[in-house]
Amino acid sequence: MRAVGMAAVALLLLPVLAHANTTPAKQPHKTWEQRFAAANTTHDGHLTLEQAKAGYKTIAHHFSDIDTTGKGYVTENDVRAWRAQQKAAHHHPANSDPLRPRPAYARFPGVQGVAPDGNQPLSTPPATQVPAKATLDHAPADN
Repeated sequence: MRAVGMAAVALLLLPVLAHANTTPAKQPHKTWEQRFAAANTTHDGHLTLEQAKAGYKTIAHHFSDIDTTGKGYVTENDVRAWRAQQKAAHHHPANSDPLRPRPAYARFPGVQGVAPDGNQPLSTPPATQVPAKATLDHAPADN
């Protein structure tokens, strides 16, 4: 009886074990430098557009932005400079875009805080007086 129970358990686990062997192993995360080196099949430090298309799609997609001098290839320093430029643009957007969301403290007038450019503190605007009752200088026209 015990052998039949063990055989039944083995039959139930067989599909699970077979599936475990067919699932691909998760690839470890590669740095961009490792991806660059793997895509650079000539190992000369110059990644051409063809090499980028075959091995590093992100570089291929932005190749013209990275290759600012038009050499026909990019180096690790070119990619490093482009990544720094992208990071700076993402984290420090230009304040000239009026549609870009602003920090919450800049939305409400009269709230103390630091200006979006980080240089001067925001000041409280002077209080404005609203007249209790508006008066007209002339009589309204009859219609």
